[in-house]
Amino acid sequence: MKIRIKEMKRSHINEVLKIEKDSFKNNAWDERFFLYILNDKSNFAYVFQDDDAIIGYIIAHVFRPWATILNIAVRKRSRRQGYAQILINFIKEKLKGEQCHEVFLEVRKSNVKAKNLYKKLGFQFLNTVIQYYENGEDALVMGKII
Repeated sequence: MKIRIKEMKRSHINEVLKIEKDSFKNNAWDERFFLYILNDKSNFAYVFQDDDAIIGYIIAHVFRPWATILNIAVRKRSRRQGYAQILINFIKEKLKGEQCHEVFLEVRKSNVKAKNLYKKLGFQFLNTVIQYYENGEDALVMGKII
């Protein structure tokens, strides 16, 4: 099996949407939003692909000298295998090349697995955004110097 990270293209959107809907249910981005993301040159969107299918994806927005990870997801059957960590490390290197010195992200307060991964990768808790999500859940803002 050959695994590679590639720039996200329109042709990837159907597979990405399946992962997005499976991962984020009612809060999933729709096709129109992904097309918007791909058309904005300040966004960096990548898919993690094996021989036949997309395993996951990551999207970051550059504000120079910092960036924010807008979205990251890995298909259910491929989780807990280190793919999210690979995607985050990949995007950090891309962002360094764009003269970004810090990267931020938001994570649901209840998402223990994601918070643990981000802490493991050196992200630090910075702030809480009260009732950030549609269901009223708070978001934790985390950041890392890269």
